[in-house]
Amino acid sequence: MASALLFDLGVFSLVLGATVLMLIALAHQSLRVRPGRDAA
Repeated sequence: MASALLFDLGVFSLVLGATVLMLIALAHQSLRVRPGRDAA
């Protein structure tokens, strides 16, 4: 049972990290596009 719990925690942390990285990338992209659109 302990090895299954460790596996589940590893998968959970992997999914959580990927989600956070995608959200950071989206936020960075939206911040980078906005000033160019206001200048035009």
